[in-house]
Formats: sequence, structure tokens, C-alpha cells
Amino acid sequence: MFCPHCGKEIPDGVGFCPACGTALAGTQAPAQVDTMAKNGTSSDPADGSPVDPSSAAAASDAASAVHGEAPADASGAFNMPTDTGMPDVDGSGASDRSQPGATQSNAPRQPKKKRTLLVAGIAAAVLVVAIAIGAVWWVTTGSTLGVNEDSFKEAFAESDIVKNGFAAADFVEPSAYQVTAFSVAEPERVEDATLTSGSATIENDNFSTQMNFTASYTSEDGYQFSVTSHATTPTTGITVDNENGLGTVESKLTSGDTCEVTREGDADTWFADITYTDVYTYRFKDDAWMFWDSERTNGEDEVTDAIVGSYKVSSSDADWGLTSLSIDSFDPATGKMQISYAAANASGTLTATLAVNEGDPDHDQGVMENMNQYTFHGEGDDDVTLDGIFLATDGTIQIKAWLPNKAELTGAMADATGTDSLTVHDTATCTCVKQ
Repeated sequence: MFCPHCGKEIPDGVGFCPACGTALAGTQAPAQVDTMAKNGTSSDPADGSPVDPSSAAAASDAASAVHGEAPADASGAFNMPTDTGMPDVDGSGASDRSQPGATQSNAPRQPKKKRTLLVAGIAAAVLVVAIAIGAVWWVTTGSTLGVNEDSFKEAFAESDIVKNGFAAADFVEPSAYQVTAFSVAEPERVEDATLTSGSATIENDNFSTQMNFTASYTSEDGYQFSVTSHATTPTTGITVDNENGLGTVESKLTSGDTCEVTREGDADTWFADITYTDVYTYRFKDDAWMFWDSERTNGEDEVTDAIVGSYKVSSSDADWGLTSLSIDSFDPATGKMQISYAAANASGTLTATLAVNEGDPDHDQGVMENMNQYTFHGEGDDDVTLDGIFLATDGTIQIKAWLPNKAELTGAMADATGTDSLTVHDTATCTCVKQ
């Protein structure tokens, strides 16, 4: 139990507080009190043994002094204490504590439960202050907790930089990019943002791009990335060319920025079986493939006898027209023909070139089943010109020949010129059939 006056813990069953001497009411039965009063004794608070009356009186006096009462003398009268605990009247602040019977008053002590509550309250207050200080530090100096290299990498992988890449999808089939390398410096808190910088590599099926960037994080804008430099390298050549009508292709990188597409083909015509190889060249520039050039190489062509051979002039609308014609050689790769001719007033050889043109069978001569016209033009000595068109695959040719023509002069014209003939050029239309 605890003393109701000073709060000190005391044993159960005692009649007075050992610390302040306060009498504890209700600790003894009334009959026992009467017996002790008649015998002039009291029982020991702990074991009930008799106590000397003088000791009991002393304890009673101490209790009376604590409560501000005067102790009783032997006659039962109360004496006023000489020391009231108040300052001396002279203002010195000293109290007369030398008087007999005077006691010093002790301040009441708080119960242990109250002290425990007080300590808990102080601890809670300290915790609140610590949280407040931490919040101020978080706002002013910041923390990168949760904002680190991994979180920047995850945000970078979802950014438009990775989704779109840098290289144009011209001449390639689009494919998704992946982050294959990523590193950043230790994130640093600056005011309300977390800042860093780093480098990364993204790749897809066709390109690899290395870049440097700066990055930031704020609670308002989230993760932001700004590329400061980049370089893209093609890892494959082009995969499609609709511009030149090639469609899906296989290409070969010949250097870091050049690739080639090779196409072999053949063209079976009525005059030759033609084989060829086309090489298309592309260059990678400004983050995009672009068509650069093409070149055709012809293979070993098998020339038929539909063109090469001797021709008989079956008709002519002029007597100075062709009398014979032969095609001595023909190169289907270049269309070059070597022609020998003879006419009434001229003969010789010339080189003509075969040309293929689209024709209208309702209006044009010599339109074959493939809707093409095959014509040639050649110029020789003495201003001879031959323009021909193949009318059929059997070697029938219609030729308009610009040939010299000798005109006979008589009378005054002969006298004026001093000759009986004059050579002029005129057109003769002839039909020649291959023999």
C-alpha cells in the first residue's frame, strides 16, 4: 500500500507512515484501540508486539507536527511548534530549526503510476519532434529512397525513346526495341527533384542505338529523360523495297552504312533468251536507309535466229530503194545490230540500236502479242539512214530508208550544171523478209 499523504510505499497493517508519520485510519479495530489506551501501550505495526508508550507518543508528536498541529506534552496539553517552516521575520530566509520537537516537512511524492505516465508522455513528445524534423529534412534535403538505378531503368524501358527508337522504318519491317545496356550515376536530390545522368543501348531486329542522357524524377512529372547524344548503327541491311517494286528482299551489309540487294532475272523474247543480274545499292544516312543506285549485268544470252540473217527485199516504192539487207550480229544486252545494206545508188554498213516500246495494236504497226513494238535506227556513210520496225516474229521488217537518188538532167539544166545527173536524198519504203 501507499501513504495517502507522501505517496511512499509502506507495508500492509502499519498504523503510521514510516516516512512522514501520518496516522493511517482504519488499520486497527476499535476494541484494540481502547485496550491500548487503558494500558498505555500500542502494538507494533508489523508483529503486534507491545510498544513503549513514549515511543508511541513520539510517533504521535511527529504526526501532529507533519499536519501542522502542536505536539501534546505529558499532561495531554498541546504545545505550539517554535519552527513553522516560514522564513525568519528579518528576511534572512533562515529558519530556527534548533528548537526541541521541531520537524522538517517532506514534500508529497508522486505515485509510481503517475511517474510512468509522465515518462511515456515525454517519449511520445520526443517521437513527434523527431518525425517533424525528419519531414522537414525530407522536403529540404530530400531522399532518394525508392528512386534508384533500377527505378530509372524501369521507367526508361517504358519511355517513348525506347518505344520509337531513332531510326526510320523505311526499307525495313518495324520491330520492337529492347534495352540491352543501361547505367546511371548515383541519383542526387536537388530541391524537389531527383537528378542523374547516364548511358543506354537499345536494339531491335535492324538497328542498335547508343545514347547519353540526363534524367530526373519529381512527384509531379514522374520520370523524365532527355537524350544529349546518340549514334545508330544498322545491324542488318534493308528487308523491303516497295519503291523499286522489289517487295520483301534479302540484303547484305557491305560496310557499316551500305547494303546491297542482288536480283537475278531473265527475259525470254522472240529473238533471244536474256539473263541478267540487277544490283541495288542502299546507304544508311541520318538514321534512315535510302536507295542509292542500281546496276544491271547481263549474263550469257542465247540469241535466236529470229533477227540475225539475210533479208530479201520483197517490195520498194522507189527504184533507188534497198536491194538487199542483212543483219550480221545482234547483242540483246545492248540491242546493238550490225547491218549491211545495198541500194541502187549506195551500199555500206552501219550500226543500229533496237528499241522496245509499248504499242497500241489498233493504231500502231508491229505490235507483238506482248504489246510491244520493236524498232531500230541506224546511221551510215553518205547520210544513209535506216529506220525499221519488225512487223512479226518471223523476221518481216518494214524499213524507211533515207538513200541517195540520182536524177537525170537534160537540156538547159544539164547545160547549166555541166552534168547529165544530180544526186539527191529521198525516202524509199521497203519491206524485207528474212530468208
